[in-house]
Amino acid sequence: MIEWFDDLVLGLRFKSAEQQITREEIKRFAEEFDPQPYHLDETAAERTPLNGLAASGWHPIALVPRRPRNIRRLRGKS
Repeated sequence: MIEWFDDLVLGLRFKSAEQQITREEIKRFAEEFDPQPYHLDETAAERTPLNGLAASGWHPIALVPRRPRNIRRLRGKS
């Protein structure tokens, strides 16, 4: 079990549960933290280089703190 940063070594691999972020969650997060048109308005987002609604880069970063409880170490490298 990894409890401290000192326990980490180069090559360790981990897997966490997959998570999908819905359109509604993208818009709700954007309204509060990153109100750009390509995060809030699907029609406006289609006219951007992203060609559609895109989650804020901060959105997945904000989900990271809850990851450790859902993470498991992959076998192999130690």
